Amino acid sequence: TALREASIRASLRKLDGRWRDALERVIAEGVDNGDFSCPDPQSTVARVGALLDGLSVAALVYKSVTRKQLQTWVRQATADEVGIDRALLVMNGSASSVDGGLRHRPAAAARS
Repeated sequence: TALREASIRASLRKLDGRWRDALERVIAEGVDNGDFSCPDPQSTVARVGALLDGLSVAALVYKSVTRKQLQTWVRQATADEVGIDRALLVMNGSASSVDGGLRHRPAAAARS
């Protein structure tokens, strides 16, 4: 399998590290801007990543979770982790609604 091949394993780790680092930066920036409330962005990324990994296996291997369920549950958990209203991370066409307005709203206002 791919994980047994050293070069592929290294590439997968690199890609995994990139998205996790990017998410951690976004969360930290959101905390600094007052958009998010998250005491430990690194741990949040670890939990969201673990949830995504587990649900991906359930969806792709076992077919016990639908893609829609995976997306919904990961969005809900992510919203809870960063202290924003879950409704801010609902699908809006092909993009999440966060792109449009979260940057200008403090976390307290987003939750009300």
